[in-house]
Amino acid sequence: MVVKVCCQEGSCCFEKGSEAVKVIKNKFPKLDVIESGCLGVCKAVVAEVDGELYSNLNTKELIQLIESKM
Repeated sequence: MVVKVCCQEGSCCFEKGSEAVKVIKNKFPKLDVIESGCLGVCKAVVAEVDGELYSNLNTKELIQLIESKM
């Protein structure tokens, strides 16, 4: 599974996205977690999981999404 999290430096989602990447990498060390540039939706954790785009997430919701796809 590939998880891309929007955390483009200087963007509105950088802080939330960077925190989400750290948490996801610690919780799921075997996943391919990528710090992505802009994914097109702002002010929330935005992630692309196996090619599908999810927006308006928080870190807890992203964890639940990943667990549901495992």
